[in-house]
Amino acid sequence: MLSFLASGCAGIRQAGAVIRDLADLRNEILQKFKEKEVDINVRNSERHSAILIRFINSDLNDKTSDERAVRAQETAELVKAHYAQIQSLNEIDVLFVRMSTSLLVFHFSEGLDFYGFDNQARLLPQFDRTRANDEESKSGVSVNYSPIKKQTEIQTAAMQLDGVPGRGLTVIPHLAIAADTSKVTPQPPDKVSFDFASYSPKQRFPNLTRIAFIADNKVAYQTEGQFSTGRSADNLVTEFLYLQIPYSAFQKSIQGKVLTLRLGEQEFTLTAEQLQSLRKMTQFFKD
Repeated sequence: MLSFLASGCAGIRQAGAVIRDLADLRNEILQKFKEKEVDINVRNSERHSAILIRFINSDLNDKTSDERAVRAQETAELVKAHYAQIQSLNEIDVLFVRMSTSLLVFHFSEGLDFYGFDNQARLLPQFDRTRANDEESKSGVSVNYSPIKKQTEIQTAAMQLDGVPGRGLTVIPHLAIAADTSKVTPQPPDKVSFDFASYSPKQRFPNLTRIAFIADNKVAYQTEGQFSTGRSADNLVTEFLYLQIPYSAFQKSIQGKVLTLRLGEQEFTLTAEQLQSLRKMTQFFKD
C-alpha cells in the first residue's frame, strides 16, 4: 500500500512523481527483504516531512528486537540510496506491526518496534535503544560490534546539557572503527561525532552556529555548524546537528579537569561523570 499526504496545494505532476518513486522504493524493499506486505506512507507539513515504512506480519516479528533493529537500519539505508525524493525528507521511520483479519477487514492488533532515522539513515537520538552490558552501563559507555558493517560503534549515554529528556538540549558522543575491539586494539579513528538534539518551544540555533570545546577555560577546538530544523509531534521546534571533530581535538578537549561546550552564546559545562564517560571512549585504542 502506498499513500501520499501533503498540506497545501501540491501539483499533479509532483504528486505523480512522488507516487512513482514510492512504488519503486516499495519494490526495492520487497525484493531485498523478501517480505509479503510492506506499507509506505509519506506525510508532509510546512516544516516536516517523514516517510513511514511498515513491515506487516513480518517473520521478524517472532525474532529479537536486535534483529528488527538491524532490518530497520538496512531499510533506512535503502531509502537513502534509492528514494529519489530523499533530500525532501526530514525523517525515515520504520515500524513492525502484527495485523489480524476479521471479516476481510484489517485491524492492527499489535505494534512492535519503532525506529526513526534522519535522511542520512542515522538513528535519531530519541530512538537510540543501545543495550549495554552491566560493565558498560556502569561506565556510561556502550560498545557494539556490527557484523553487517564490520565495525565497532562506541558511544556514551545521551548527555542532557540542559532541560529534561525530550525538552531541552542533549548530545550523544560516538565513534566507529573498522575493527572488532573485543579481539584487537586498533589505532584510533580519524573523527569523533557529537549528535546534538534540541527540543524547545522556540528555535534556539537559527543561524550558522559557532562551536567551541573549552578545556579548563582554554579553547581546545572550535568550528561552526548549521542545525537542521523541524517540528515534533507535540509541536516543539526540533533542531539537530551532527558534528564531527578530529580525534586529536577530542583527546585535547578531555584532558582538562573541566570541559565546557559553547554553542553560539550559550555555554554548557559537562558533569564530572559525563567527562569521565568521554575519557573511557579512548580506552579501546592504541596510545
